Amino acid sequence: MGLNVPRKPDQPTDYPNATLIAPGQRIDVLVQAGKPGSYMLRAVPYDQGYASPTGPIARLVVEGDPLPMSLPTKLPTPPEKLIGDAEITGTRVLTFSVTSPGTMEWQKFRFMIDGKTFDPDRVDQRVRLGAVEEWTIVNENTDDHVFHIHTNDMLLTKINGDPLAEPIWLDTAIVPRNGSITFRSRFLDFTGKFMLHCHMMNHEDLGMMQVVEVYADN
Repeated sequence: MGLNVPRKPDQPTDYPNATLIAPGQRIDVLVQAGKPGSYMLRAVPYDQGYASPTGPIARLVVEGDPLPMSLPTKLPTPPEKLIGDAEITGTRVLTFSVTSPGTMEWQKFRFMIDGKTFDPDRVDQRVRLGAVEEWTIVNENTDDHVFHIHTNDMLLTKINGDPLAEPIWLDTAIVPRNGSITFRSRFLDFTGKFMLHCHMMNHEDLGMMQVVEVYADN
């Protein structure tokens, strides 16, 4: 399944069939072989606020007699049940933002969530064990952010407030520039502390990370 993340106005359109994969993200791709030969999988140019790496990723060799097979028309049923409106016990909004020093000295940029940089001794999100919540992640910047949360998968339901035709389970999702994502998650099994952060590592290292604590009632 491909997710249509809005591109920047000046984003090149030379690769209309390319699939956007965020840092740290994983996708499954079905490939139908063509004529015998050697085919390259490549990373193509994309502006994430800076030039992302380009070049060869893998080489696919097609050989032998043709084997007639058709691609499936739909995805298999996900292993986890979708989260309906009736399950939701709470909602949250987290805002990703950046302050610029006015120079290109990258060490002086500050990448924040809800106006704060990371503090390992501070718990930013406390969630009761058994909660089923809907979170909206807002990106106030003109560059990408990549939301990643540990421990619990998330059911992505909306991009920029628009419902997806088919919600999809992820643990990493691109938050569109000047946009948002909305997801739902069950906090059922684990108590303790873990992280959420931007999976663009320079953003994380400069403060775009929070501590989540799931707690059980005594």
